[in-house]
Amino acid sequence: MDLDVSLETGERRLNQWVGLTVLLFSVMLGIAKIKDDNIVQAMQLSKMQAVDTWNQYQSTKLKLHLLANTDLLLSALLPEAKGSATHAQLAGEATHYNAELPQLKASAESQDALYNKLNYRDDQFDLADAMLGIAMALAGITALTRLRWMLAISVGFGALGALFVLAGFNGWQLHPDWIINLLG
Repeated sequence: MDLDVSLETGERRLNQWVGLTVLLFSVMLGIAKIKDDNIVQAMQLSKMQAVDTWNQYQSTKLKLHLLANTDLLLSALLPEAKGSATHAQLAGEATHYNAELPQLKASAESQDALYNKLNYRDDQFDLADAMLGIAMALAGITALTRLRWMLAISVGFGALGALFVLAGFNGWQLHPDWIINLLG
């Protein structure tokens, strides 16, 4: 009879550990998910701004091309227009657009770089989500099977997930590219 009581105590203690493990990992997952969603929103904004700026860049290149064609056409049809006010106006607009191009390009490249930086962090939080989800699933299986070693594996996955959460929050350079490439 005493043996059955001790088994119940052991099972109860295992269930307590499983419960604490799931609680800890689910709280960590919730916090990481909020941060991950904020990063995704910032990524979307950055990509939208980059696309808009690249569109402006292309539009400016088209305007330059149209100005050059207009100048050629004007010179061919009216050779005396070479020194005219219209020719000077076209040259002034071309100068303006040529000055604008490097700024647009630098701005678009800056937005692309920001997107890539945010994507790096997003990958860290995605890996954290996966590791913490696996950890909670293993903890749940532990409660059903009573296999204590499975709880240890769960804690291992959870620790790895926690490491990725910390890396994402602190900007650490922890990014297993082979996993990202495998899953991407």
